[in-house]
Amino acid sequence: MENIQNYRFRKEGSHLYVPDNVSEDMALDLTTHLGVGAHPDDNEIMAFNGIKSCHHRGDLNYLAVTVTPGAGGPVNGRYKDRPHEEIAKIRLEEQKEASRIGKYSGLVYLNYSSDEVKNAGLSVNVVSDLEEVFNLCKPFIVYTHTLTDRHPTHVAVALRTIESLRRIHKENMPGYLLGCEVWEDLDWLPDEYKKNLGVSDGDHLNEKLLSVFKSQMDGGKPYHIATTGRRKSNAIFHREQSGKSSYTSKDGNIITGITFSIDMTPLIKDIDLNPKDFIDQVIGTFRENKLKMIEKLS
Repeated sequence: MENIQNYRFRKEGSHLYVPDNVSEDMALDLTTHLGVGAHPDDNEIMAFNGIKSCHHRGDLNYLAVTVTPGAGGPVNGRYKDRPHEEIAKIRLEEQKEASRIGKYSGLVYLNYSSDEVKNAGLSVNVVSDLEEVFNLCKPFIVYTHTLTDRHPTHVAVALRTIESLRRIHKENMPGYLLGCEVWEDLDWLPDEYKKNLGVSDGDHLNEKLLSVFKSQMDGGKPYHIATTGRRKSNAIFHREQSGKSSYTSKDGNIITGITFSIDMTPLIKDIDLNPKDFIDQVIGTFRENKLKMIEKLS
């Protein structure tokens, strides 16, 4: 397919939203950074490094993919008794507002259910739609969930992202595939698998983006506070681990916020590498490092 007009998403209700005054094809063509999140607000939590890097940059542009509506809804607050269909509409509008605030090149809303994503036998259309988006956008870097996340839909989205990237044209392959923190921290990762994504001086933009998702936070889940706190904690403890009083970026500025990610690029470079075996290697390295330290100090 040469353009989005010639392509129709396989799931009813799926569509491309372009917040700026450009054509759909232009929005896809401009994309350099792309995030694939399971639910509305996942991109803003896990891929803020990409959003911030592209914000108000003419040469860099972020596109968000939201795979499911996330219509389960909160269990408390004023939204708790809303029907799932209404919650889905509210969350979509919140995600669109975030894309406008974040100056995204576009938002791809796929509208698949969690069951369609989690069930490998039902997810063929999910993979095909993601494949088409990657071929059209040709991003340099892709952010998604980590395979070690404890949320099953998050892990399933990461797996479908890997499947789709393995199918795209080789010339469209991104340089990096990063699995990022949402429901599971990644401070434990061995250094050889870890990518530190600096997000310093982004508190104001982070607050504006995550405050949009009132349907989630109203139930007593202030994600903007938790997310900012984790990034600051990552930066502070990383300084302690590195043995430096300050951790600085290439331009010499002190980094005050970090999102940790696992470098999953080997999984798209080697299509024969089983994701389960890859994670087994990561956990095995962690285990070996810890046992060696205990043995050395005993």
